[in-house]
Amino acid sequence: MTEISRPWNGVTVGDAGPYSDVNWHELYQYIIGWGAGRANNGVFLMSGPEPDDGLKVTAPGTTAVEVGPGAALIQGIAYLNDATESFTIAANASGNPRIDTVILQADYALQTVRLAKLQGTAAASPVAPSLTQSVGVMWEIPIADVAVANGFVTITQANISPRQDWVNAPPAVYLDHVLNNSGGTLNDGDVVIWDASADRAVTTTTTESDSLVAGVWRGQTASAAYGRIQVEGIGYVNASAAVARGALLRTSTTAKQAVSFTGSGLTLARALETTAGSGLVLCVIQVAVRGIAFNTWTPYVYPLNFSVSAALTTATFLAANGGSVAIPVFVPVYMALRSVTLRNTDTSLARTWGWDLYKEINNVDSTADRTLLRVANSNGDESYTASAASNRVLAAASAPVYLEPGLYWIVIQNRHATNNYGVGSTAAGLAFGNTSQTKTTTNPNGSTLDFVAATWTASTLIWGVRLDGSVFGQSAIF
Repeated sequence: MTEISRPWNGVTVGDAGPYSDVNWHELYQYIIGWGAGRANNGVFLMSGPEPDDGLKVTAPGTTAVEVGPGAALIQGIAYLNDATESFTIAANASGNPRIDTVILQADYALQTVRLAKLQGTAAASPVAPSLTQSVGVMWEIPIADVAVANGFVTITQANISPRQDWVNAPPAVYLDHVLNNSGGTLNDGDVVIWDASADRAVTTTTTESDSLVAGVWRGQTASAAYGRIQVEGIGYVNASAAVARGALLRTSTTAKQAVSFTGSGLTLARALETTAGSGLVLCVIQVAVRGIAFNTWTPYVYPLNFSVSAALTTATFLAANGGSVAIPVFVPVYMALRSVTLRNTDTSLARTWGWDLYKEINNVDSTADRTLLRVANSNGDESYTASAASNRVLAAASAPVYLEPGLYWIVIQNRHATNNYGVGSTAAGLAFGNTSQTKTTTNPNGSTLDFVAATWTASTLIWGVRLDGSVFGQSAIF
């Protein structure tokens, strides 16, 4: 066994010097956490001018890309740059797209570290050019990939995919030596789930709100190789569509990507910035290990104080063009919401209705801000001509909508321009006071609902409404 310690004052005594450049490089490698699984590690995150990251690659709206100031450690060799460097992207008339890569290159013969650009090979399904990583000869780490379309005229920011593997990433929780079992390359920001077919392995999913969500991949790793995932902290997430600042993200129906949502469910992250389209979005990532069994789903939910034996014969009318009733419902365990069922008492004329489900997110003691946030809504309106009292079922948009336990407000709205809408109800709640509120609201209701306005009128009726869920892995309502 060989044991070494350094540095010491002087020479020859014990482990004292002289020390070579290789000795110092080795020390820096251990400090920054470099290893076989982090061959691309090197760029200092906070070395760029605020608020930019170190060596940030941008598109100035021409055929070039620009790399901002920053610093890095490549194999323990320090690199500093205080100016913006520009690289022209070569024309592509091949008939196929290609991928170019902006890199930092340590050349041991020249004894320099410099920014450079590698040109990829055009192909129907192009891949990034290979990096040279030979100890003591040449070592290259990626800064960003540039998607170069056939016949392109301008490089845009959407064409740039950052690939910096930070040596001083912000405080976060990472899991190293995780197997990429997805069958393809994973890139920085890709969303992954745990793979039950192998130990310490992840794969990808096309299930929205997948309960096996593991975290977000960091760096670029080929299939069957080991890398790292981020499960908590600030980092970039690959989103499948535009994201609004503050939006919650979860797994989407597009592999490797997340989607924003306004309902409840298995949350992956919260966006810290607004984006105009798909791509990387800066987020607060937080993946929680949940102890609740996800095969426990409530099959249906009735309003508070509802009695299934009560006759819903009282016709309570909602005014035309916006008449609404807000009814509290309590979801006791997780629910896969598929639709809402409503008892309609109308026996003639054309009718139109829709529904929205809201949840309160503000301080219950506040009288100034009592806004409800919509978490689900009907998949359009239902229009029909009534001939007899009937149960009406209207599916949820993007069903199933996963609801966490808690109190919600189901809002039924009359969306017919001129005719009122009869909802079956019972006065059984009279002995206990108010059970709901009514009001004529904007048609249709929006993503938020104001519950402060004095125009809301309390009601003691029990309404014939039900939230319909699915169970046992079925796609139909219970």
